[in-house]
This record gives sequence, C-alpha cells and structure tokens, in this order.
Amino acid sequence: MRETTDDPGKQYVWFIVALVLLVAVENALLFLEIFISEKVYARKNERMEWRELTLLASPYVAVIAGYWISSFLSDVYVNTSGEYVWNNYPVYDGIRALFGVIAFLAAITVMYSYQRMKQSQEDALQNALVSKQVEELSGHVHTIEALYSDIRGIRHDINNHIMVLGNLLDKGETEEAAKYLNDWQNGFPMPEINAKTGNPVTDIVISEKMREAEEAGISFTQNFHYPSSGKVESIDIGVILNNALSNAIRAASESKDPYVEVKAWKNNNAYLIQVKNSFAGKLVLDPQTELPETSKDDKESHGYGLMNMKRITEKYYGTIQLEQREDMVIFTALMMIPG
Repeated sequence: MRETTDDPGKQYVWFIVALVLLVAVENALLFLEIFISEKVYARKNERMEWRELTLLASPYVAVIAGYWISSFLSDVYVNTSGEYVWNNYPVYDGIRALFGVIAFLAAITVMYSYQRMKQSQEDALQNALVSKQVEELSGHVHTIEALYSDIRGIRHDINNHIMVLGNLLDKGETEEAAKYLNDWQNGFPMPEINAKTGNPVTDIVISEKMREAEEAGISFTQNFHYPSSGKVESIDIGVILNNALSNAIRAASESKDPYVEVKAWKNNNAYLIQVKNSFAGKLVLDPQTELPETSKDDKESHGYGLMNMKRITEKYYGTIQLEQREDMVIFTALMMIPG
C-alpha cells in the first residue's frame, strides 16, 4: 500500500516548518528594509515639521492600510467560502509580495526625494546668506574707498588751509584762526578704522566688530595679519572673519567676564584664523555635521554661517574646527594658500 500525506501528525509538522520559514523570511526582509532605509536616510538628527513628517510617513501608512485591507478581504473570503484564498488563487501571494516591494521602493523614493529637496533648500539659503554677506562687505569697502578718495582730495587743498591759518595768526586773529581750524576739522572725514591688518576688507570687519564688542562691554583684542603672499580672495576671508567674530561676540555676551580674541598667521602654506571667546555654557556638537548645535530660535537659518565658513575653507583645501576648553571656545579656520 502507498503512503499518503494525510497523516495529521505529518501535516502539523510541515505546517510548523512552513510557519517558521515564513516568520524567518518576513523578519529577514524586515531587517533588510530597515537596514536599507537607515543607509538611505542621512538626516537622522534633524528636527522636522509635521508636514515633513507626514510626507515621510505616508508610504508606511499606505503599506499598513494595504496590508490591513488584504487581510480583511482574505478573512472575508475564508468565512464566506470556507477555503483559503491562496488555495484557489495562487497568484494572490505573489500580488501581496509585489505590493510590499512596490511600497518599499516608494518609501525609499520619498526618503531620497525629501533629502534632495531639503539639500536644495539649504544650498539656496546658504547662497543667499553668502550673497548678503558679500554685498554688505562690498558696501563697506566702497564706503571706505570713497572716504579715502575724499581724503586724497583734501590733501590738494591742505596748503591753502595752512596759508589761511598762517595769515590769520600773523594778523593776531587767534579766535578767527581757532574757529577756522574747528570748522575745517569738523568737515574733515575721519574713518573709524582701528585695525591695520594689511587689507581694507579685514580692516573694516575687525574695526566694526571691535566697536560692537566695546559697546556690549566685551574685551576685544586682535593680532590679525592678512596673508602677504598667495592667491586668496579677500571677500572669502572677510566672510569667515565676520561670521566667526559675530558668533564669538554673541556667545561671550552671556558669560561673566566676556572677552574675544582674534589672530591670524601664516605657517608655510597654511593660513590659520583663530578666534577665542569666553563661554558660559557647554558646546554640543552635531554628530552628523560635527558643528555646534545652535541655541537660536531660528534653527532653520542659523548654523548656515558655520556651514558657509566650512565650505569656503574647503575651497582652499582646509577646514574649520571648534573646541571648548573649560570656559573658553576656540574657533580655528585652516586654509592652504601656497605662495
């Protein structure tokens, strides 16, 4: 007599084996999906709005809804016909598997598209910030150039002023000479540039930041030297210096004995800009960007200043670094400037 597979014991064993294999395959696929998603999504520490969260969650909601609907229809079929749907329609399992693959690909596509969209927004915001800073620095430079032009024009008339003063003094009209001298002095443009760094752009930036720090009651010292050799754009150094000093002054203003120190020097081909400031808090670095997490309310736009500085230094094969030593934060920008 030929053996049959109608033995309930054997059927039960095969059922357990099939169930174990099914669970193993499902968990393996789930692990693979999680692993791929973790590799694709790089913005893990980002704080997102509810609209962005809804966008990223929508494929998973669709997967859950589709799985629930298919399970519901399968149960209805079993209750109605007394048979499993895959016994009469073997393609049913294939359709469910295809749906899962399509849903997973849709989720990956949404993740990738979202990251590209956010990166485009960040690039646009960074470019706008750089353009604004360059425009501000250019405006300051034009103002100083116009001021220097006025001073050069006054030099041509200085002999006439001296002659007039001499005639008034010779006549004994000292009060009139003093009044003339006072009027001339009031009309003489005196630039408020206290820094002599070797470049008008950095002269302006440091002079203005020095005035800003003094008005805030912050001690400000500088020993900044613009690179005397090598090819570098002064606007690039101006943007780095302006951002670094702005951050330092803002952080120092919240400390007990506020101070800011800035210096720059060139060692062979390496040009370094270093800004030190007092700091009352704790510097927390973002593990993704290795840059400090911002404490400002406008978290979307703030922090791009540091990213812009990093991008500028990378243009010169360098980088930036921030570190905290007790109650002091040290910012260092490295740029390779041969020559």
